[in-house]
Amino acid sequence: MDRRPVRHIRPRGRASARRSLLTAVVAVLLALGTAGGASPPAGAQTLDGGEDPTNPGPVIELEDRRFTASNENVSARPGNFNQSPGGWPYWNHTAWYTHVPAETADTTLIVAPQTAWPATIEVWTADGTYVTRGFSPSPGQRMTIDVRLEAGVVYHLALGSSSTARGAATITMAEEPTAPTDVSVTAGVGRPTVVSWAAPADDGGTPVTTYTITCAPFDGLARTCATVSGNPAPTSVTVTGVINPMQHTFWVTATTLAGDSPPSEQVTPVPTPVTTTTMPTTTTTAPTTTAPTTTTMPTTTTTA
Repeated sequence: MDRRPVRHIRPRGRASARRSLLTAVVAVLLALGTAGGASPPAGAQTLDGGEDPTNPGPVIELEDRRFTASNENVSARPGNFNQSPGGWPYWNHTAWYTHVPAETADTTLIVAPQTAWPATIEVWTADGTYVTRGFSPSPGQRMTIDVRLEAGVVYHLALGSSSTARGAATITMAEEPTAPTDVSVTAGVGRPTVVSWAAPADDGGTPVTTYTITCAPFDGLARTCATVSGNPAPTSVTVTGVINPMQHTFWVTATTLAGDSPPSEQVTPVPTPVTTTTMPTTTTTAPTTTAPTTTTMPTTTTTA
């Protein structure tokens, strides 16, 4: 994937209070499974969002794939959504940002409010054509939206509110991860079957939460033989219930909030070396018994 940074474009001046700038801080979403409470890291880069949908904030930096937006200083009402193009915005108090994809990709927008407020997201093209929208299922709850973004098209994204509330949210533009690498399997008679691998080189912008290990006999159907999850998810597992693992192939798939990776390469087990234990040899020497010495007394003969 082309990771070249995209040039940032600053909004054009302060024409009026309607074009006030608001501050948004680039942040790393450390726990996508948490519905709010995330804090941006100290010293993070600052992005400015625009209130006017025709004059949005800067181009989103895709090298990070995530940023924190805020509509806390915006007061704007919805437009005429039935008018197309140009019926924006759909939601209240929208803060606008621009995104120009370097390549066409199926993208998952992950919006995580930092506090319990009813955040919304909407996507339009630069000419005002509606693309998609979404909202938090409940105040502060994370939402995900799948959208296909075309290379070179200028998109306008807006963080807004489904009520009068305002706040900040971390927005991640995630894609499916690449496949796990360096898969290896060891097995043997009477030995455990252990599958190990390396994490994807590119997680697509959101952490891997689950790995699925699939196995298939040489002459049979594939099945899931193990799954592991965590934060971070482990990269090895002992597989049980596989009869004659030496006659199987194994592969691994990674899963994130954006979806599943392609499967890894298929591998067959490497036999586990059999360890031979040599017992030490003990030599026992019997004690030597010496026979007692017999002393012969001299014979004396007396002649009368």
